[in-house]
Amino acid sequence: MTPPLFGRLSSLAPEPGHRLAHGLLLALVLAGVSVGLRAVDPWPGQLDQPGWPYVAYHLLRVGLLLLLIPLVYGAGRLLLPGPRRMTGPILDRLGHFLACATVGVALISLVFSLCGMLALFTYPVFLAVGLALAAWSGLVFHEVGGPLRRWILARGRALRAAPLGADTLCFLLLAGLSVAILATYGIAHVLTLPLENNDIPGGYLPYQEGVLRQTHGFWPTFRFPMFAVLKGAGWSFFVMGLSDHLASPVANFLLFALLLALIAQIGAWVCGSLRVAWLGALLLCLWPQGIQFQLSLFKTHTAIGAFLIAALYWMVLLLAGLKVRNPMPLRGLVITVAATVTLYPSNIFLIGIMLLAPAWVYARLHRLNAAASAVWAVAVWCALTLAVLLGYAYTTSGHFDFTFEALDAVADVDTLSEWGSLFILKLQRVLQGEFVLVPPTLGRTVESLGHVLDGSPARWRPLAILALLGAMLVGPALWRALRRRLGETPRPPHYAPACFLLLCGFGCCVALMVLVDHVSVIRTASFRFAYSALVLLWMGGWAAAALKGGGTHRRGIAVLVLLLLAAPLPQGPAIAARDWRFLAGRETFLSMIEAQWPGVTAYWQVSHVIAPGRRILMLNWEPGAFMLPGAPFERPFQNHAEAELPFLMYESADQGRAVLQRAGIETVSVNLNAPLIFTVLSPLFHPDALAEHFRLLAHLRTAGSDLYLLTLRTDQGTPLPADFRDRYARHVAQGRLTDHGFDRLYAIGECLWRLAQQPGQPGTDVGGPQNFLASPAQRMQCERDLTP
Repeated sequence: MTPPLFGRLSSLAPEPGHRLAHGLLLALVLAGVSVGLRAVDPWPGQLDQPGWPYVAYHLLRVGLLLLLIPLVYGAGRLLLPGPRRMTGPILDRLGHFLACATVGVALISLVFSLCGMLALFTYPVFLAVGLALAAWSGLVFHEVGGPLRRWILARGRALRAAPLGADTLCFLLLAGLSVAILATYGIAHVLTLPLENNDIPGGYLPYQEGVLRQTHGFWPTFRFPMFAVLKGAGWSFFVMGLSDHLASPVANFLLFALLLALIAQIGAWVCGSLRVAWLGALLLCLWPQGIQFQLSLFKTHTAIGAFLIAALYWMVLLLAGLKVRNPMPLRGLVITVAATVTLYPSNIFLIGIMLLAPAWVYARLHRLNAAASAVWAVAVWCALTLAVLLGYAYTTSGHFDFTFEALDAVADVDTLSEWGSLFILKLQRVLQGEFVLVPPTLGRTVESLGHVLDGSPARWRPLAILALLGAMLVGPALWRALRRRLGETPRPPHYAPACFLLLCGFGCCVALMVLVDHVSVIRTASFRFAYSALVLLWMGGWAAAALKGGGTHRRGIAVLVLLLLAAPLPQGPAIAARDWRFLAGRETFLSMIEAQWPGVTAYWQVSHVIAPGRRILMLNWEPGAFMLPGAPFERPFQNHAEAELPFLMYESADQGRAVLQRAGIETVSVNLNAPLIFTVLSPLFHPDALAEHFRLLAHLRTAGSDLYLLTLRTDQGTPLPADFRDRYARHVAQGRLTDHGFDRLYAIGECLWRLAQQPGQPGTDVGGPQNFLASPAQRMQCERDLTP
């Protein structure tokens, strides 16, 4: 009989000498890959020059990705026992691997979050930890590799001894589809530099490069939003430290694969078939607007999704009967949820309650006192983690967390004024929304359900609606049939807690988006697709169990339900011909950026003609320029002038000039072929004032770009030509801004700035008008005043 995948196989461990050799070999290979990546890295030396280093760079990145698999298992084995002590009726070898891998990623994330706080992000630290972890992983990875190797050999012998059967053919089809999806997604999102989201080139990549190559820690960076989001992304920084600042997708792709494996394992518990759950995880990858389109691998969304589903996995094991006196479930849950909390304090704090509260309720209802106490222990440890993180943020930046408005009143204005102002935070909230509870409405509920089911604001999948309506109509009959079958086919002990936590998690995802009005809630809650897939798997297995008996019929009906719910036609990530040329070394980093953000080539040329270290304030929104090596270009909301940005925006041209000079910014760029950022509405950049304060430093014309460099220095450049002044005036008068809503944002800010000048306004007494604590009521009043 063919043994099951990762089944409970008796294994003969390699000799101690062989295991030591494996550890040394893995450490040596990791060192070679890491050193090789840093040696051939085309960034920045060959940013605009194709050649063989690009091919070597891509191959080494794939090698690093494969090496991370034993590393995360080994990291988890530092805290968890081996498979002989963990496997059993509830936890097989696949479950043991997932347990160690999730704990390993969480542990690495926590360790390097602490290293980032201590400014220990140096290559010797990354390499030393990586080599030690590789050596240990080589010693213990035989626990996974041995059973897998024997299972593959047994499969091969079975294929040679008999023709392909339905069971083997089904497995081969699923395995082939998995490899195709992961390989395609890996090429499209890991190796080809996708920058379609402007946050990536405009915020994430400049911040990550600054952390790794300049500050060697999270602070100071002069990019507070990125600091607030990424100071807990220790796992990503560990992988980037071994490679380069573009390696975050490599780290998060492993988490994406881990997330799919967790969905398959938990789905098998609730639908009764690992293969059906496996198919459900694959269909989740192919859904239009599905998980792969929401979880950008450059951001923390994938890590949040993987950690939260891993926490769900641990909670099910905890509530399913594992002895709590064994510290393994508690230890794994604490590490996993603590790593989740570090990623995005304010939002994840709410999501953590969403998972922990139902687990505690379930334990109390079923008189699982030890499990209930364990959930309390997890909550206490996570609260301590959150307190440390917020304390570090307050010590370094002067603000606990930029999302909750109530924390503005206790900010350390002296420290805060070194990088920004409370006034700017208030203005950003006008744009993004508040982390505040809002009354639920029918419209918001429908919109949130649409987000959870399909990822689009108000579009439901028609077949999903029919399926839900059908379940409501035949629900009583199905429930009676299910109750009759329960007496014949007992459910495994993990079925009930898994179903309970799934429904609670699914409902809380909807509630979170209904009750909290902030753009980051929808972005960060991308893990909701995992809950959607698991609930649909449960529905498929439930319907199959109620309507038919027998494993084959049951799996067939569950697959049919999944296929119906996966309509309309699936789609995957597109790979263009340019991407393949990039992998072959015929396209460069610069050409890939230019293809997604036209005009960047002109800024690359500018960075070669200006003096080193000179900072340039851009009057256009072209995020691709922000990620260029050396970071000479500044964005309005995240630069050295942000502390006094309100004076630049709303006071006289002379005051705005003084703000830039105090910040060391003497050069401004404007592209007359591209939309403008709302900073041009400042009095300093008004067409009439521009000729008085600026001189022309250089003019560069490339395909699609007409770039002018202006300088505040009177001893450089020439007077502005009349042709430029006329074209610039027409450009501004036509309102060619990046977003038509930004001119309204500027007007709201101007209204609030006038309010800040009035005596007795809160916040102005401790830091001047730039720290005006504008209330939501005052912001709403300004919005109403601007409504025609």
